[in-house]
Amino acid sequence: MRKKLLTFALATTMVVSTALTASAADKISGDLTVTTFFTEKTDFVPFKDGADYTFKFKNTSNGTNNWENYVLCVTSASSADTKGTAEDEALVIRADNWGWGGSLSDFVAPDQTGNPLTFTTDITDWSTWPTEMAAGVDCVVNIARSGNKITYSATVGTHTFSMEATSGVDLPADLYLFFTGENCNLTGFSTTVNTAGTTTASTTASSSTTTATDSSSDDTDASTDSSSSSSSSSTTTTSSDSSSSTTVAGSTSTTTAASTGDMAPVAVALMLGAAAAVVVLKKRSITE
Repeated sequence: MRKKLLTFALATTMVVSTALTASAADKISGDLTVTTFFTEKTDFVPFKDGADYTFKFKNTSNGTNNWENYVLCVTSASSADTKGTAEDEALVIRADNWGWGGSLSDFVAPDQTGNPLTFTTDITDWSTWPTEMAAGVDCVVNIARSGNKITYSATVGTHTFSMEATSGVDLPADLYLFFTGENCNLTGFSTTVNTAGTTTASTTASSSTTTATDSSSDDTDASTDSSSSSSSSSTTTTSSDSSSSTTVAGSTSTTTAASTGDMAPVAVALMLGAAAAVVVLKKRSITE
């Protein structure tokens, strides 16, 4: 009997450990300091059909160029561990309203021919953007996928951005996304997994919008080469140790806890069970 109880306790502990480890890939959390473009990256999360995420963090630029901020990248499963190369990309979105595709899609930069990405923003004068980003701003980034369509929106400081694009070639079923950047600090990441049908990726923008070609597209190399874009952003940070209810686009969704994810109630129950087994084992040992 003693061996059975010990075996149960050990098995329960292993299940709890596995549950907590598995949840780590379901969110992006913590801080990231990015120096050279695409060198430092956050953890990645799955981006399959129906996925819908809202990320909050703070972006502080250490550079002087518009693109020296956050970058959001959608990449393939085969490069999930290395978090992407130009050959494995489906979509790259820069904070300054610019982006491009890769070998996994037919998306191209806004100034190229084919299936160009079209961004909108309420910014009409980009001259103050570098200064604002250097001071540090809160960011809320939403990205959703429906088949071959990807919808993106962001509130960066006081500015809004949006983009919706449909790939003319089928996107892989298994895609992943992560953040990187250039010369920026991305701090206080939190992840909200939105329930299907309860939120939209589009952020309501002001009546004054401009396309991406009005932003920092004068940097030809940075706008067309995957190795030259940068990612940095800021956001209002929610607690990373507990789950909370967050309203997104007029609906309620659940923020996954950074430490335990949705497995927290199960983990607690299993841990209590393991503790009870150990108590019984000790009690039996004393009476024998």
